[in-house]
Amino acid sequence: MKTNFTKINEYLFFIFAFLLIIFFLRSATYNFSGFSSSAGDGTAPSSTAEEDALKEDTKASSADHNPDVPKILIDPGHQKEADYSRENAAPTLNSTVYKVATGTRGVSTGVWEYELVLDVAFKLESELKELGYQVALTRDRHDVHITNKERGQMAKEIGADILVSLHADGSSVTAAQGVSVLSPAFNVSFIDADRAAVSKTLSTLIVDELAKATGARNRGVHFRNNLSILNWSEVPSALVEMGFMSNPEEDKKMQTQEYQGKIARGIASGIHEYFNAIADSEE
Repeated sequence: MKTNFTKINEYLFFIFAFLLIIFFLRSATYNFSGFSSSAGDGTAPSSTAEEDALKEDTKASSADHNPDVPKILIDPGHQKEADYSRENAAPTLNSTVYKVATGTRGVSTGVWEYELVLDVAFKLESELKELGYQVALTRDRHDVHITNKERGQMAKEIGADILVSLHADGSSVTAAQGVSVLSPAFNVSFIDADRAAVSKTLSTLIVDELAKATGARNRGVHFRNNLSILNWSEVPSALVEMGFMSNPEEDKKMQTQEYQGKIARGIASGIHEYFNAIADSEE
């Protein structure tokens, strides 16, 4: 009797083990709702239907693109929820960077960078449209999931002539202040030399006009090879640092409607000067 009972137990154990193996094999290929795999970094939030719709709306605008009228893609940098999983820093590099962060935060106001830059982006959009340009935004709200690589790639996808990304600076030195523009670096394999040269012209005109419009210190143009949005963009690009949120006075100033208007007009003026220069060179 004991022998038969032992055999039954062994039989049940083998059945249970077999079913357990099948379960784990099936679960290994299952994508849990709301998450997507991220190489080497656990899981990252997947895009929602609303986020996909925003990206498609931005891309769809290229269908109405008038090739005779310059089109500008404005990127309000960062977003509400950070994604610290990683993506390739450039098309031909194995090194990786964070996909997207929330950015810095105002030392006086407590306002986040992603909030400030969207406010300015809307004003810049209005300024550029008044000048007759076609304009698209990478995002029009805070609750999105769009990586820096995707923002860079979006410029070509929608047929934009240039990409301008809006940011605000931060520093451990609270006295640091002023405006600057980051531009694609020269002499790196993953950035076309012609695009770097044209981006330099765009960046220089923007920072000069921005400093003139706001009265802020002009910190000039800085060339970077580690910013994925600039590396993945295939059009002339500029990343604007509109002031230091770590500086108490500059932080408060950037939260006023009047100063945000000056920022928008300065950037728009630089962009307008750029396209005027392009037109003059083609005559």
